[in-house]
Order: sequence, then C-alpha cells, then structure tokens
Amino acid sequence: MERLLEYNRKDLRNWAGEELAAKFFETRSKYPAPYNNLDYWINNGTPEELSTYMNNYKSNNQKRKEVVVEGAEKIYDDGRWTVVLCKTYPAMALYGKGTRWCIAGNYPGHEGRGQEYFDSYKQSRYTNYYVYIDKEAPEGNNKWCVCPLKSNPLDECDIWNAPDRTVPCIPNAPTLPNMPPVSNIVILDNVLLKLKQADDNSTVFNVPEGVEAIGRKAFVDLRNLDEVKIPNSVKSIGSGAFASSSIKTAVIPDSVTQIGTALFGLCEILKTVSLGTGITSINKNMFAFCSGLDSVIVNGIIENIGQTPFDGVNKNCTFYVRNPYRNRKLVDYLNDQGFTVVDASTSEVI
Repeated sequence: MERLLEYNRKDLRNWAGEELAAKFFETRSKYPAPYNNLDYWINNGTPEELSTYMNNYKSNNQKRKEVVVEGAEKIYDDGRWTVVLCKTYPAMALYGKGTRWCIAGNYPGHEGRGQEYFDSYKQSRYTNYYVYIDKEAPEGNNKWCVCPLKSNPLDECDIWNAPDRTVPCIPNAPTLPNMPPVSNIVILDNVLLKLKQADDNSTVFNVPEGVEAIGRKAFVDLRNLDEVKIPNSVKSIGSGAFASSSIKTAVIPDSVTQIGTALFGLCEILKTVSLGTGITSINKNMFAFCSGLDSVIVNGIIENIGQTPFDGVNKNCTFYVRNPYRNRKLVDYLNDQGFTVVDASTSEVI
C-alpha cells in the first residue's frame, strides 16, 4: 500500500508538478468522491482544472453560511467599524450571534422565536435592522443593534448593545449618510450636529479642532456638562445650541461671527460667558432665564440687540464691556435694564 501511495504521489508530481501535488495530498481528505481520487483527475481532467477545483472548493457548511450572508449588506467598513444591514432573519441571527437580542434568536427562554420577533418588530415598529461591530472593543460587548423607528427614521432609533441593554448612543461610532445619528458626538461635513451625552469621566467637552459650525440645539438639555471649549475653527453657532443644559462656563472665540437665538436660554446654572470680537449681535432670548448668571464679558462691538435677551437674568449680573464708548448702544440698554456695566479695560463702572 505504501509503495502504491508513493507511486501515486510520483504520478501526480509528474502530471501536476510538485506544488500542486503537495497541496492536493494535504487537502484531499475534505473533498467528496470522486474528486478526492487521484485517478479521476489524471484520467478526466487537467492540472489547471484541479487547481481551480481546489481554490474554489467550499464545504456544505461554508455554502450554508454564504446563503445566510446573502441576506445581509455591508454598508460600511473602515477597518475598525463594520456596519451590516440585516435584511433577513438568518442574517440577523448570524451577525447577532453571541448577543441576547430576541430578533437574533438568542433571548433566554424565547429560543426558536427569533423569526417571529424579527418579522413582527419590522412590521410594526422598525424600518430596518443594522448591526454595528467595533473590532477594537472586547468580545461580547462589541456589537450594537440599531433599529430606526418608522415614525421618524432619520432622527430616532432604538439602540441595543450586546448584553441586550438599551443605550442612548454608541460611543465613537461613525456617522453614516441616511442613517440616524447613533454616536455620542455627531459630526457631519464639519458641523457638530449633536452631543448626546457628556464623557462620564469629564465635565468639560472639547469641540474637535476643524469643526466649523456648532449646529442648532447641539447641546440642548445636556446634563453633567460644566464647560464646552470651542476651537478657533468654529465660525457659527446655531440657535439654542446650549439651551437648558448644565453648562456653567462658555468662551466664544473671536472666530465666531454668527450666532442663533436663545443661545443660552434656560441655562439656570450658567455663571460666566465671554463673547469674542466677532459677535456683533445680542440675539433674541440669548440669556433668557439664566438666573445664575454672574458675569458676561463683551469683547466686540454690539450693533444689534434682539428682543428680551436678558429676561430672567439676576440684576446682580455684571457686564464687562470693552470699548464702552463705541459700545454705547449696549451700555445704554444694560443701564436701562438695571445691570451693572464695567469698562473691561479700566474696571470702572460706567
């Protein structure tokens, strides 16, 4: 038998060459008959056909997996993050493997009902199912299921992480076109659209360098946030950007030339604000009901004052104004409102 096997090996080497022969004898055990038989290839094929067969061979298990993957569409992959749209239950079961999601068939006590959950939720509540996978996160806690709501799919979604706990956002996830914002910080086209939650380890948020605009209501209602540091790349800030937040300190850099209305409206614990030289308007409701406001520094020349910008502001608040004589309009308005106005250069009360 040994001599026959050696003869077969020698035959195949002569017929196919050393490299192909070695590969065949190493892998032949996984091929079904008659393709695992040497005589079959020598009598019925060519070395090229054997090579093609081995390169393209897939087991039944591999074929089944490919059928499953056909129900999924990879819509994003940057090397770290992969985002998959799961169009079928088998695809959801594959990519949701290792989680406790009922729509992936992994919910304890509900095994075997994955298809039912997948269909019913999609019909009644969700438009699609997306799986976000972070290859840098620890195994077992590196998957999130994102389900856009039918009511408003581009703005709202449910997010579940691997242990089946609903979360408000996915830390540092990519922002994708035509998808709801799912990251804690959402930046698109150099615009900071939304910060969903502050860093748990810090009460200061640094707007990334390069951001040119802070969007409307970008920090609205945000708690556990004492200060937002704004880089000189920012040129505009939208209406209500900081409204109803817990911000205490804000410095608007000189680069900002456009601001919206109610910028700090209802920021009840806001203490100090510095307005850069690019700010030329105090807009409507800019500091409305900022009852804890202690001081405002005005570095630019204010040309326009909107309606009720200081309603609800404590009269003990002091305004430090540079160039008070060029800022006569603002100084007179503040004096009429009963606020203390100080020349920022000389510290003299005006």
